[in-house]
Amino acid sequence: MTDKDKIALISFTKDHVEKTYRWVQDPELRRLFLMRGNPTRETHRAYFDQVFKDPSQVIYAITLNGAHVGNCGIKNIKKANGEGEIWIYVGERSLRGRGTGEAASNLLIQKGFQ
Repeated sequence: MTDKDKIALISFTKDHVEKTYRWVQDPELRRLFLMRGNPTRETHRAYFDQVFKDPSQVIYAITLNGAHVGNCGIKNIKKANGEGEIWIYVGERSLRGRGTGEAASNLLIQKGFQ
């Protein structure tokens, strides 16, 4: 990444689900993210339908210069205790190992404390 590259987190919407589906077809991403099995379009959409309804988690699309390049979020949120579990993956293989995840993680941690 260069100094001109801009990482941002935006609300994850149904518009991001299809691109995410393409990413999870990559066996390497599934292995790195500890995903089991091969998701189908139907199971993938059903999973995100549940996530959108779940108040104990929040999900963001990671963008680089406005392009959707990965996802991250906080799950198992316990507001009373100020607890949650962060997760992240960079879907665009060419951006892995280039600081994209680190920059997004920093933004995610900031959001977690807000």
